[in-house]
Amino acid sequence: LSLCISPGSRASDLLLEYFDEDAQKIYEAGKADYDRLDLSEDVKARLLLKSSEEAKHIYYYCKERGIRLLAYDDPAFPGRLRRIGRRPVLLYCKGRNIDLNDNLMVAMVGTRNMSSYGKRSAYTIAYDLCSAGAVVVSGMALGIDAICHRGVLDASGDTVAVLGCGLGTRYLMQNEPLRAEIRSHGALVTEFRPFTPAGKHTFPLRNRLISGMSEGLLVVEAGSHSGSLITARCALEQGRDVYAVPGSVLSTDFAGTNDLINDGAYVVTQPVQLLSGYAERYHLDLNRVPSVQQLLAAEQD
Repeated sequence: LSLCISPGSRASDLLLEYFDEDAQKIYEAGKADYDRLDLSEDVKARLLLKSSEEAKHIYYYCKERGIRLLAYDDPAFPGRLRRIGRRPVLLYCKGRNIDLNDNLMVAMVGTRNMSSYGKRSAYTIAYDLCSAGAVVVSGMALGIDAICHRGVLDASGDTVAVLGCGLGTRYLMQNEPLRAEIRSHGALVTEFRPFTPAGKHTFPLRNRLISGMSEGLLVVEAGSHSGSLITARCALEQGRDVYAVPGSVLSTDFAGTNDLINDGAYVVTQPVQLLSGYAERYHLDLNRVPSVQQLLAAEQD
């Protein structure tokens, strides 16, 4: 089914809703059934082939390399992604089997060309969030994304990197050591089949999954044309909480984050401001947050 539907296509919503979210029913349906839906001729043609040869080839490739296939009807599939528009029907996962449902998932994104302030903020907040028990989700890009993953790994927490390409693709080799570390201690997730190259169209598709599998999205640093604002729009469309770290009003590097705050995003200057709204629901221990520990120590002194 995932090979018949392009990532980000409305076809997934149409088919899953019409056929009661049953992939077997979709596979067994015929032309008359598909014609009732507003599907493109390309999608209908692929559905009518009924060939599983390519799927078998990918399945065995993944099995040999320890790539987990997480299907839409798998209990471990992120439940939040079942409720977004243009939902994925299959995820490819490499690394640890992190619980993507019962943990607090917080997305963190930002610019590739980060300032020292943005770097410190991203690292500290990511470190503190995972110290309280949250899972940090980001996109493995250079800059803020990479620093967020780095902060979580240094804190021995859980992080999920959502890729804008298929596993096995040689892309952004500057981040390969970090990607290898996440494979060992976190999880790499993508909806793109193995060896799918990265491209301008793949990253906006990736962004909807970063926000979609998370309860809230924190934009750390973004200019007025930053791709992080695409993720923020996805989050708003999906009904997610949107947070932003305020920056200097004298710098265009923070124009995007400051605009988000003006438009109603929650201001985050301390990680506890974000965590407190989820603490009871997810049984978070805020006393484990380093910044809280420092405050308590200062009060005792």
